[in-house]
Formats: sequence, C-alpha cells, structure tokens
Amino acid sequence: MKAVAFKQPWASAIIKGMMSSIAPGYDLHVLPGGRTVAVYASLTLDTSPYLDAGELFRLRTLMPLCNLPLGKLLGTVTVMKIFKEDGKTIWMLADPKELPEPLPCRGQKGSWDLHFSLAGKMGVK
Repeated sequence: MKAVAFKQPWASAIIKGMMSSIAPGYDLHVLPGGRTVAVYASLTLDTSPYLDAGELFRLRTLMPLCNLPLGKLLGTVTVMKIFKEDGKTIWMLADPKELPEPLPCRGQKGSWDLHFSLAGKMGVK
C-alpha cells in the first residue's frame, strides 16, 4: 500500500470526509485511479498565504489547528480519479476511513510504500 503525506489541516480534512478532491502536485504515474492509500499527516502545518480564508475558517472551526495530529497515519482514502486541470494534477477522493487512534510513523515527502508492519497495524494489506 502507498502512503501519501499531506500537511495539516488538509490531512485531517481528507480523513474526516471534508474534501472530495485535492491538488497535491504529484505526477499521474504515482497513483493510478481507484487505489486506496494511507493518509499521513506531515510534521508541518500549511501556512501558505494562498489559502482561501473562508475554507481555512471552516476547517479551523471544525478542527482546531492546535489539536491536529502531526507525524502520524490517520487512515485511508481511495483515489478514484486523477486528471489535469489548468496545469494542476487533481485527485478525486472517496471513502475515507479514519483510524480509531492516529498511528505514529516516520513519513516521507510525497508518496512511498508503507511498510507491511504499519499496514498490518492499520488493518490493511
């Protein structure tokens, strides 16, 4: 299984079913459509100035930024479709499944193969 790193608050928003698409910037060959991936919350918060203020307010209201897990696997989501739009790679997401407790994990940037022992702890193959 592949694991994919996302900055917070996006990782939690994906796992909570608040996002049906995301533009991670990864190439199409990394993850084919219809593939379940593990969602990893990276060690950093996204503080980019390009964030939409309304969306960020909504996320902060639903998930206080001070309580978001960092450096942990949060669950799985299925990447249903990948396409390019305006030069960006867009992933269509479905079926998020949150772990009962976030699982500490040493992550990487982008995507990587999840070690079988971690996949087993998550209850996936």
